Amino acid sequence: MNLFSRWGKSDGKVRIKHNKSILIGNRQGLFDDIVGFEDVKSLFEMAIKAERPVHLLLCGPPSSGKSLFMSSLTRLERSYYAVGSSSTKSGIFDYLFEYRPRYFIIDELEKMNKKDQTSLLNLMESGILSELSIIKKGQHS
Repeated sequence: MNLFSRWGKSDGKVRIKHNKSILIGNRQGLFDDIVGFEDVKSLFEMAIKAERPVHLLLCGPPSSGKSLFMSSLTRLERSYYAVGSSSTKSGIFDYLFEYRPRYFIIDELEKMNKKDQTSLLNLMESGILSELSIIKKGQHS
C-alpha cells in the first residue's frame, strides 16, 4: 500500500512518531482489528489528531487493506463514508452542507465521474464550501 503523504521528513528519511492508539470512547483502539501496517496507522492517527484538515490518498492493489482502514474510520464521531461509483458532486455537497462531517471518507474514488472528482479536488484545495442562490430571470426576492 502506498500513501502519498510525508510526515517528519528530514535527511531524506521519513520519520513517524508512534502515538498512543486512538480510542473510541473507552473501548478498543480505532485500528486494533487491523494487523500490521503500523506506518499507515501512525499516519492516520497523526491526521486525525491534526488541527487543520489533512487529506490522505490510499493507493494499492486489491486486498491491500484500503477499505478496511476506511471502514474503521467510520467509527469516528462525525464521519461519513461514500462509495465513488454511486456518489455525485451535488450529493456530496448537499451532505457536507447539511451535516458538516469532520471526516469524509470516499472509497473507490477512481470510479467517480471526472467532473465530480475535479469539484471535490477544488474543495480540498480551497477549503471553501459555498452555496450559491440562483435567482431566475424575472423573479425578485
